[in-house]
Amino acid sequence: MTFLGCHDEIQSEILQWVFEDSHLWESLEYLRYLEGMRLINRQLNKVVLECGQLWSTVHLDWPESVLLAHHARSKDCELAVFFNTNVEGSAATRPTLARCAKFLADNMGRTYYLDATIANGTCIGALANAIATTPAPRLETLKLYLGDRVNNVHRMFADNAPRLRDAAIHRGPFKHLHHISTLTKLEILVTQAVGKKLVTVLQDMPQLEEVLLVGDQSIGEATGELSIQLPNCKKFTLKNMPTNYARHILLHVGLRTDTHVHVGLLLSPNDVSSGVFQFLPSYLPPPIKAAKSLMLQIRPETVIIQADSFPPVAFSIDYTALHEALLERDEGALETFAGILSFLALSPSMNPEKLVIYNAPPSETETTFSSIAVTGIPAVWDQLYTACDLVEQVQFFGDLAAPVASLRQLVTQGVSVLPKVWKVDIGRGGRSQSTVDDINYIAHARRFAICAPTQAV
Repeated sequence: MTFLGCHDEIQSEILQWVFEDSHLWESLEYLRYLEGMRLINRQLNKVVLECGQLWSTVHLDWPESVLLAHHARSKDCELAVFFNTNVEGSAATRPTLARCAKFLADNMGRTYYLDATIANGTCIGALANAIATTPAPRLETLKLYLGDRVNNVHRMFADNAPRLRDAAIHRGPFKHLHHISTLTKLEILVTQAVGKKLVTVLQDMPQLEEVLLVGDQSIGEATGELSIQLPNCKKFTLKNMPTNYARHILLHVGLRTDTHVHVGLLLSPNDVSSGVFQFLPSYLPPPIKAAKSLMLQIRPETVIIQADSFPPVAFSIDYTALHEALLERDEGALETFAGILSFLALSPSMNPEKLVIYNAPPSETETTFSSIAVTGIPAVWDQLYTACDLVEQVQFFGDLAAPVASLRQLVTQGVSVLPKVWKVDIGRGGRSQSTVDDINYIAHARRFAICAPTQAV
């Protein structure tokens, strides 16, 4: 049976599932999608008009007549409300903002999902008051992003949001969240002001199951020595976090032994030769199951390192701040980059049996910096290879020239490198004739099994 041949109730359920599963309801184009469904035929028009759930998503920057029509057709359904004064072309006039504030104040009691982005200069008193003093008894998910000069939202929902489970707060009054015992998922933008209170607030929220801390340029130096215990946390993520603050947080947070950890670091010139990477793994809970494989992805701005231990561990390191020093072949910067590639392999808790390396090939869009400018220096690979004593298999993808040349150089010098490797797998990527020659030399000298075409491409 086709979709159009189904009963009205089934069509209604399918449409709700499609719009929710595809996240179309979060799009500003949601209105166009909905109107398009109505134009297919009369039956579907009737189904759409009578399904209150399909009309329960509202974007407050829609024209007032459209907003009111959606509101009326939503019947008594809980609302998903979207509001962004920072979109290009947004009609963030004072009357429009006042209308939005009134809608929030009148309908907060029906709202289960609120996504509000309020730019500098647009948070009028009525809007701030609607967020601060209106109880939200049905609110389950909150995404609140405030401009860096929005400072008149001092609390949220009169501290009355008893069903709130998922909150993302960027420059909002996060310090009041510890009153909400139902909150299990939290994302916080860690500014300098937030950083001073973060440890204190988190230690009062042991019920959290997922935590995402996003670093801000203003974060400053880490302070405070209080211990944070998150006994229920299943996933802990740092994103764009300066190394000094990441080290501080990891040193003071107490996680479960099965917590999935992803550490996203933002390097600064001060991190050159700081040796910070060697210490980071020791701040994490020891894995229950050691990693069998270690994967490195080297890209123009980031190095991504993933270990398939249990729980899994991942690091993403933004080294943009080192570009200039790396291009100048600064010894300290090259040493730091080599440390990035090898620090997790050096961790006693890893000892992987398989090493996978993806070295991003040059892209036409890379006009100022290519990762090949650094990874093309064989010496940056030496430390990684000499660290992998237990690795038995190696896979290469992407640009192969430098990592293969480095391996040949070490083999030629008689260095005891990758002593247990019996198989090298050459995956997708460009292979010059010199790279093919290097591969064949390594295979002959070390009796590796090479799984790859032995021709240049």
